[in-house]
Amino acid sequence: YLSTQLQKYDTYKTQNKKTILLVTHELSLTGAPIALFNFANRLKLLGYLPVIISPIDGQLTELFLNNGIPVILFPEIYTTNIINKIEPLFDLIIVNTIITYPIIKKLNNKSKPVIWWIHESSNVYRVQLT
Repeated sequence: YLSTQLQKYDTYKTQNKKTILLVTHELSLTGAPIALFNFANRLKLLGYLPVIISPIDGQLTELFLNNGIPVILFPEIYTTNIINKIEPLFDLIIVNTIITYPIIKKLNNKSKPVIWWIHESSNVYRVQLT
């Protein structure tokens, strides 16, 4: 499945624009994923090529695809080294929830810009991450 998605990405990338990987914890119709959906559409309007990666499918997948934004579903994103393998394909990586902190840890000390764009309430910050 991942191979098919990356082939679609190769076609997408031929547009010679900056690609941005947007990492989310799920594609449900909830707060942070919806904010990411709106952000991805804005990036596309500005001339960037957003690509979504998520471990969990949801109702937003179809909305992303209908808007011409590729979606990579990869359930093992936290337990494999896939993020480090695909990281060189992108100009920028944006991670949008605190749940995705393992991705931030895997991308630590990379020369590529990685932005952690968090959408949780302040209650989440009281939880200790390991």
